[in-house]
Amino acid sequence: MKNIIILLAAIGLVTSVSVLSCNDSSQNKETAQTDNADSIKNNDSTNTEYMKDIETYRKEINDTIDANIKSIADFKIKIQHDKKHAKAYYDEKIEALEKGNLEMKKKIVEYNAEGKEKWEVFKKDFSHGMDTLAKAFKDLVSKA
Repeated sequence: MKNIIILLAAIGLVTSVSVLSCNDSSQNKETAQTDNADSIKNNDSTNTEYMKDIETYRKEINDTIDANIKSIADFKIKIQHDKKHAKAYYDEKIEALEKGNLEMKKKIVEYNAEGKEKWEVFKKDFSHGMDTLAKAFKDLVSKA
C-alpha cells in the first residue's frame, strides 16, 4: 500500500510538471508572436521612413539640378557678348557643367532602394558630387 501511494504521488508530480511546462511553452509562443508582430511593425515604419527619405532627397536634388540648369542658361546669356576667346573658354566649361548635371540627374533617377546602409553611403557620395558641381559652377561664375 505504501508503494502505491508513492507511485501515485510520483505520477501526480510528473503530470503536474508536464502540464505546467506546456503552459509556459504556449505563453512563450504568444510572447514570441507578439514580439515578432512588433518587430514587423517597426520594420515597416523604418522602411516607410527610408522610402520617404529617398523621395524627399530626390525632390531636393531635382530642384537643385533645375536651378543649376536655369543658372547655366542665365550665364550663357551673360557671356553672349564676350570676346570669342573668352566665350570659347566659358562654353567649354559650361558644357562640362551641363554634362555633370545630367550625370547627377541620371544617378539619382536610376538609384534603386537597396537598404538603408547602402542609401546612406550613396547619399553621402552623391552629396559630395553635387557639392563639387556647385563649387565648379561658382568658380566659373566668379571668373566672369
